[in-house]
Amino acid sequence: MIDTVSRALQVAAPIEHKQLTEVCEFYGESLFLFDSEQDFFEHIAWKEGTQAALCDYLECHNYKLSASRRINVFRKAQTEI
Repeated sequence: MIDTVSRALQVAAPIEHKQLTEVCEFYGESLFLFDSEQDFFEHIAWKEGTQAALCDYLECHNYKLSASRRINVFRKAQTEI
C-alpha cells in the first residue's frame, strides 16, 4: 500500500506544480530478454526470498520480461508580466 501511495504522489506532484506545464505524455514499453536464470540473477537485483518463484516465472515466460511506463514531459511555466 505504501508503494502505491508513494507512486501516486510522485505522479501528482509535477502535474500539480504551479511552475511546470505539461508538454506531452506518451507511453513506452521495455522488453528484457535473458538467456537463462543465471543470466537474469547476474544482471537484475531481486528481492531476497523470491528466487524460486522468479525461476518458475522466467521459465514460464521464456526468460522475457516487459515493463510498461507512462512518461510525462514538462517545461517551466511561462510567468505572466
